[in-house]
Amino acid sequence: MVLSESEEPFASNRNRNPNPNPNPKTNPNPNPKPNPNQEPFASEPGLAASLRALPQEQIVSELLRRKDAGIHQALSGFEAQQARGAWINELCEHYYRAHPRAHDAPWPSEKAQP
Repeated sequence: MVLSESEEPFASNRNRNPNPNPNPKTNPNPNPKPNPNQEPFASEPGLAASLRALPQEQIVSELLRRKDAGIHQALSGFEAQQARGAWINELCEHYYRAHPRAHDAPWPSEKAQP
């Protein structure tokens, strides 16, 4: 039994726009390169062939090593974000100690409106 394209399972997903937000200002990289730690076979064309030559235990070890490297890279990025956030928090605390205002005071943008 052959199904037509409209009857085919998941046919509606095939024509769906994979990038629902085409605005380049809010989505600066609509076609990002695959992350080698998430998609090692997409970023390294010869990887599958080289892994086939290895015993199964070494294949698993190599893929886990690559995944661990990706996790380490992500955690390093989070560490940097946390450090920047702590610095900005400290900066805001110093500013508001020097320039206190009531918790219900209007925002500066609200003051500027007529």
